[in-house]
Formats: sequence, structure tokens, C-alpha cells
Amino acid sequence: MTSKLINHFVGKELQHAFGAEDPYYFIVEETDTKGKVTSKKVKKEIPKGLSNNDINVLKAVKRRAYYYELVFNLCGFNCGITVLIGLIPFIGWAINLYLGLQTINKCEKIDGGLPNWERSKMMANLVADAGLGFVPVAGDLAAAVYKSNTRNSALLEKFLKKRGLENLQKNGQSTTSEKHHWLGGGANKAQVPASQNATVTAPNAVHTASAEMVHARPAQVEPGHL
Repeated sequence: MTSKLINHFVGKELQHAFGAEDPYYFIVEETDTKGKVTSKKVKKEIPKGLSNNDINVLKAVKRRAYYYELVFNLCGFNCGITVLIGLIPFIGWAINLYLGLQTINKCEKIDGGLPNWERSKMMANLVADAGLGFVPVAGDLAAAVYKSNTRNSALLEKFLKKRGLENLQKNGQSTTSEKHHWLGGGANKAQVPASQNATVTAPNAVHTASAEMVHARPAQVEPGHL
């Protein structure tokens, strides 16, 4: 029944457009030998290269998003406690707004806090969700589809994933440079000119030796020395 109502108000296309991704799983589609397409859930991994604090914050935000917006499954539609809270007139809207702010505040606990741009996107999601939820019934339904907390969880994960990759790259670069230095990178640079000098001076040495031999040969056949 809930799925029919959602399709009636927003349609499948809008549901996919507004729907937020699951913080714990992503969907993988597989095609068997008969051409039948099936989908399954694959659990997401925590991004690598993060500090313990960033990992703990990300886990806490994911957990909030899950219970707020995904813990229940009603006729194939995932929703959370915010749907039930939103049914309370006026007070429910304010409580959900407060919960959304708390989620963003939790995101701020990462190392160095959130960049201004990421914070602005999260606040925009919350404002959009609150605006939808302010409309009775239909607005609550649209807010249940929009899922601002889950969206903000995905934004945090995307940002931390980028940070983790940058940290791994930095560690890789520093390790490479240290390894190069430990193997004697400076000595290798010194050996190159030496080898170049050897190739340059070797012909000179041969030329000098050849010249000496040329001068020596006439001396061996001079009549005065016979």
C-alpha cells in the first residue's frame, strides 16, 4: 500500500531521483546464463587510510541514518523512526529537524571538522527535508523518500573516502622517497657522470696510445739506430 502511494505521488522516476543510497549496502546486478537479471546487496567497507576518530564518526553517522530512515521495511519501502515522529503535528516536524541537526553536528566531529562546502550541502539537504516535512501527510511521505540523514551520511562517506585515498597516496610517496634514499639515490646520481666521463676519456686514451705507437714505429726503423 505504501509503495503504491509513493508511486502515485512521486512516481518511480522521482523516487529513484530523490531516494538516498543505503549507508551499509550497495546493490549489485547479476545476469545468469538465461539472461535473467537478479540483484543482491553487498556490504560496504569502511574507507581505508582514515584515523580511528574518523572511522568512529562515520560509523556513528551511518547508524543514525539507518535507524532514523531505513530500519523498517513497509511493503518494499524502507523508512525509519522519523516517519513515525513526523506524523505528530508540529512537534514531530521540530523533533526531526533537531535530529537532522544532531547528525550534522556528529559529522563535524571528524578530524579538522567539515569543510564549509560539505557543511553547506548537508544543511541544504536538511532544509529541503524540513520543508517537505512541514506539509502534512504528503510532505511527510516525500520527506520519507528524500532521507536527508542518509544523504548526509553518504556525503560524509564520500568526503572521508577521498581523504583516505589522499592519506594512502601520501604514505606511498613518502615510503617511495625514503626507499629511494635508503638505496642510495644520491650515489646513483654520482655514478652517472662517472660512467659518462669513462666513455668520454676512453677514446682519448685510445687516441693517445695510438699516437704514441705511430710516433714509436718510425723510431724503430731509423738507420741511425741499426
